[in-house]
Amino acid sequence: MKRACRFWAAVAGCAALCGGPWALGASPGNRAVVRTSDGSFLRGTILNREDGLLSLRTGDAETLLVPLEEVVSINGEVPERYFRRFVPVIPAEKFETVTVPVRPDLELRFRFPSDWARQSQAGGMLFTPPDSDPLWDGTRASLRVESPIQAGTPASLEAAADQLAASGAALSSRTREVVGSTSALVTAAMDRNGHYSRAFTQILGGAGATVFLQFTISHPSEERLHRPIASVLIKTVTRSFVLREPLTTELGN
Repeated sequence: MKRACRFWAAVAGCAALCGGPWALGASPGNRAVVRTSDGSFLRGTILNREDGLLSLRTGDAETLLVPLEEVVSINGEVPERYFRRFVPVIPAEKFETVTVPVRPDLELRFRFPSDWARQSQAGGMLFTPPDSDPLWDGTRASLRVESPIQAGTPASLEAAADQLAASGAALSSRTREVVGSTSALVTAAMDRNGHYSRAFTQILGGAGATVFLQFTISHPSEERLHRPIASVLIKTVTRSFVLREPLTTELGN
């Protein structure tokens, strides 16, 4: 197993050292030269560190899974020191723009992984990752958007937190964030079935009416739900929310 990993690492590392495009969406801090225990040097973009494996994207756009036990140094540092400031990356090309109708004169646009299955439902959408991607195994995501706000839907962030607590969910964290110029409620909870969720809720103004917006991801495992890569997904999606008139309306059709 180790010999196979080293062989492919050496082949890909040679290709990367010859020069190639870096992974889109990656910060300069994730670009690295990784030295392995057999003396190989791998150049690429570190996407993630999980389950004892380092995900390294090479200049050929191939993603290698390098056993962490074989990593001697990253950019000349011992791995423990490098990972103190490491932030995982989901390449930008993994995302596409999704549009959800809110009202005849208003729609929500945001970025979301293109390979996740989508199912429209009243007041939002459900998202399911592909079975072939172990990174997101067991993860589910949902979007809820309403305007005008329906009866029973919280009309404030405080009411949203109170409703979650009243549902029987056990809140483990509750914080407020400011995104742009708008406040957001960020919560983590366990429901009555023992499933864990993280939710991002906003009450927005759009085209003269109030909009309730909530993005939630869930997983049976609390540890898996709170991985750094899950935080990257949440921030990438929620920071891309844009309310606007439909294109046909803008064109006057």
